[in-house]
Amino acid sequence: MKINVIPELKLRNVTKLEKERNRLQKILASERKLSNLLKKEIKWMLALIAPPERLSS
Repeated sequence: MKINVIPELKLRNVTKLEKERNRLQKILASERKLSNLLKKEIKWMLALIAPPERLSS
């Protein structure tokens, strides 16, 4: 039984990696998607480092 579990886990990991690769390729292929992702990342980073009163202005 353990022999069958390992290939199934590997297959699941490969499937997850393929989905992530496809998602990233779509982002890189679209200037709009890449721009939106960068905006989200910048906002997230600013929220981490900016004082709360600066964000509310």
